[in-house]
Amino acid sequence: TRWFGENSPDMGKRILLVDDNELNIKVASTLLKKYNFTIESCTSGQDCIKKLLQDDSYDIIFLDDMMPRMSGREVIKKLRQAEGFNIPTIALTANAIEGMKEEYLACGFDDYLSKPIEKVELERVIKTYLNKMVNDNVASTSSTEISSALSLSIEIPEETKKKKLRYTNCTGMNFLLVDDSEI
Repeated sequence: TRWFGENSPDMGKRILLVDDNELNIKVASTLLKKYNFTIESCTSGQDCIKKLLQDDSYDIIFLDDMMPRMSGREVIKKLRQAEGFNIPTIALTANAIEGMKEEYLACGFDDYLSKPIEKVELERVIKTYLNKMVNDNVASTSSTEISSALSLSIEIPEETKKKKLRYTNCTGMNFLLVDDSEI
């Protein structure tokens, strides 16, 4: 018998991460690596279904909802129609508004995690769906590890650190935020 870390009963558990954004896969993998899971990934709903047709021995699937060509909702609908499909499937989404969890559950997902993924919520999902208590001795994923996974090097100039921030009341203003990453 193995325990989390060196002797983990969940060592060998297989995780499938499905997200069209490689950066999101990298971040989720970094958060999951402390559990010693075998982590596999794919970047589309179609690839997810192909992977599961070849090998359905995953213990849990983390499935992004907002993907081009085939959304996570479309994928889960097809998976739930397959006879014998019973792998816990967790919706991953940046769509974290009130009532969305219930909507994802109604679509066929087993649970829901908003992005960026919170460590506490991820641990709750792991405890719930892998039916094992996470040992407190598992090494904590640091923000440094996550930053290195993101491959970002941001240096704040000293003069910027010393500037006083000025806040403006933005009530009633409209903003447009455009970015190629959901994070």
